[in-house]
Amino acid sequence: NMTLADEFLKTAYGLCKTDPLLLNEMGVVFYHQDHLEDAVTMFLSALEIAEEIDSDDAAWISTRANCGHAYRRLGRWEEALAQFDEVLRQGGRDPQVFCAKGLVLMELRRPAEAVAILHEALSIAPQDAIATELLSKALDETAESGLEVGDEAEEEFERELALRKREAAIAWAGRKADGK
Repeated sequence: NMTLADEFLKTAYGLCKTDPLLLNEMGVVFYHQDHLEDAVTMFLSALEIAEEIDSDDAAWISTRANCGHAYRRLGRWEEALAQFDEVLRQGGRDPQVFCAKGLVLMELRRPAEAVAILHEALSIAPQDAIATELLSKALDETAESGLEVGDEAEEEFERELALRKREAAIAWAGRKADGK
């Protein structure tokens, strides 16, 4: 009952505006009520507070995924992609997250990358009907565009590898500067 949940959560919010779990739940209610901008605001606030209190990032994977879905529904593809990438980087191995990322990549007209991600979803859940359907569409789009799946995937892999090397070099330089 979204109306009742909304009423209770607003009452709880009146008592404590800094509980990240409460903010996540409020975001979920806003999401289901199609108040997507409000949902994003709540999810981002929850993540910000969780960071301020030095909470474990892994505890907030579902909040970040929720934020990614809200961005996706708003058509804010790059922001959705960033949230889903962070979920996957933090260890979220949910086939639905891979499917959502694949869907966003298809919206961004990057079907070859979507193919690779949807294969990841199917490696986790081989019978996933949504991943299977999205993969079929991504393969069709790839064939229609004349792209070679391997070439684009290889280029993306090389870009990702170069990015991670730069991040590691920066982190290493920071550790050396701190004397660790």
